[in-house]
Amino acid sequence: MKREMLKLIVLFLLLILTSFSLSAEYQHFLFIPNKQIEIHTESVNLEDDTVSVKAFLSGLVNGYQPSRVIYNNCTATHSTIPAKQSKTSWLLIPREFVFQGQRIRVSIDVYNGWRTPTSSIQLPAGYDVKIVQNIIDSRLEICWQIGGTVNTELYWENAQLTFTVSKQGFPPGDYKIPISFYYGYEEHKYSGATVAPIAQLAYILLQHGRKDWFDLDVAVRSRCHLNNYGPVSLSHGRMTSDEANGNKTSPARVSVTCDYNAPVKVELIGNQRVAGRTKNFTRCGSGGTCELTFNGGEYDKTYNTTGNLDIDVISTFHPNPGPAIEGVFSGSGVLKVIFE
Repeated sequence: MKREMLKLIVLFLLLILTSFSLSAEYQHFLFIPNKQIEIHTESVNLEDDTVSVKAFLSGLVNGYQPSRVIYNNCTATHSTIPAKQSKTSWLLIPREFVFQGQRIRVSIDVYNGWRTPTSSIQLPAGYDVKIVQNIIDSRLEICWQIGGTVNTELYWENAQLTFTVSKQGFPPGDYKIPISFYYGYEEHKYSGATVAPIAQLAYILLQHGRKDWFDLDVAVRSRCHLNNYGPVSLSHGRMTSDEANGNKTSPARVSVTCDYNAPVKVELIGNQRVAGRTKNFTRCGSGGTCELTFNGGEYDKTYNTTGNLDIDVISTFHPNPGPAIEGVFSGSGVLKVIFE
């Protein structure tokens, strides 16, 4: 009697082990929605003391949506075995764009559940790749065929992007910057310890996933501005030969206002350069040269400015050696004001 009981126990254990090994299965899919999805981003303001801004990417869907299968890999074609199911959204964005000659770097922030895939995933060069994931209890079902449409439940969380531009890369104005991206939805059902191989998923999405665009609305606003535009006029008036040497004009004022502590570079450059002289000298006809300076003899200086900065420009006349030459003489130069 004891020997028969032992046989029954051994047989029962074998049946349990056999049943467990048969349940280790997986079904793995990538989907893209059949319908074009409207993408939303918040408008951002870029000021001349700022090099990076953040924007939110929303509009992709949660819930059931008719979607096309672009990848499958199944060990079970029809099954109702209880399983875990990971629902994963994928987002791929080129790390760099060029718009109106300016380079714009883009990154997807680690935010709101978005993270970098595990090291087992092969990531394409030049792209930032992030995923957001939700794991639920489920069952294995049908191995959906590539190209077919399935009404499947999609999972998405709004993403936050960081855009970095060169300082002062854009002049003030309103811009619509087109940004391309790829996305797809992964569904991975698995029972037991067996999971599907996923190393190539990012490359599959680049080849077969959905490529869409959104416009990033950027308003570039300068936090420093010139209070008066236009030519700066200086006049020496009538001069006798005795008055000519070192004659100074009345100052012409240009004002700058900054609402933060900003470096403002001011520079004067003569249009007709004079050999052996600094760049702020210009020829004034055949009679001599004009030395252009501002604020007491400066011609190249950077100010840290909060509030108003007055730039008083004058010309000092230096006649040529030798007898004075009668006539009407003129010269010109450039006043450069750069907000750094």
